[in-house]
Amino acid sequence: MAQVASLGLFCVISLRDRRFITETAQENRDSRGNSIPCNQQILNDLQHLYADSLAEGVLYRLRPATLVEICREGERAGKQFRKNWGNPPIKENMRMRKHLMILAAMAMTLSTVQAFAATQATNTNTISPTLVVNVTVQKAVRLTLATGTTCTVNAGGSGDYNINLGNVDALAIQAPACGNSFAPTTPGTTNAAYYSDYTITPIFTSQSVSTNTIDAYVSSNFAKANLTVVQANALPASIAGLTAMSTSVAAQTSVATNALSGTALTRYVGVEIAPSNGPGLTGADAATITYTLTVQ
Repeated sequence: MAQVASLGLFCVISLRDRRFITETAQENRDSRGNSIPCNQQILNDLQHLYADSLAEGVLYRLRPATLVEICREGERAGKQFRKNWGNPPIKENMRMRKHLMILAAMAMTLSTVQAFAATQATNTNTISPTLVVNVTVQKAVRLTLATGTTCTVNAGGSGDYNINLGNVDALAIQAPACGNSFAPTTPGTTNAAYYSDYTITPIFTSQSVSTNTIDAYVSSNFAKANLTVVQANALPASIAGLTAMSTSVAAQTSVATNALSGTALTRYVGVEIAPSNGPGLTGADAATITYTLTVQ
């Protein structure tokens, strides 16, 4: 009894029943849907070829297109011979049959498959199971701050990072605990400043573009009215090189544009102290800066 799984894809025929070859060939269609008849002798040859292959424990995958080409080749060969020489003698007919059997064998050998699942086999010393590795790639971004050449940037401290500029005063009398300072241009009238460098490193992966911006603003300001957060994107030569950082989330200060992923950028942050007088202007205080990396 013929066994068939997914007609036209995998074909199995027993030694006791070879009708499947004929039935499959009769169902063959060309690219336009027209039936392709097969010469009965070609079908007999194919049946024998299948039987011989099964005796060796091998199954063949015979695609519909392969049968179509075999049948066409048989019809063309027969018509051409009859056109030139009339009906072929037995010897020539046998030669044509041999030619077609070789053609069929070559076509089917290219599509040979094991008669067992891909994870086990008999009568062999090799097996080739497959493993499909599935993943879902996600976009990723990272923005890190680190110590530059002066004041230490530490993790934590009521935020992701913290930096301590130490004692400061409006006349810049106090030497910087770390970093640098600028004395007021006009003592008692203009501000003094203390500042330090630091590094900021953007990293972004699997983004559709590499264009990006890094912005920052003071999200929580000093409580003392005489203190202002200042910053610079380049080493300041004087106090004029430090500018007040924005306190508005809607209009943030630009820290970098189109930075290279994975490249540390040196920036400067500090505080200006105004020569004001009044209650509550001394003692410890802190402000928080929020940085935002946007890749778009």
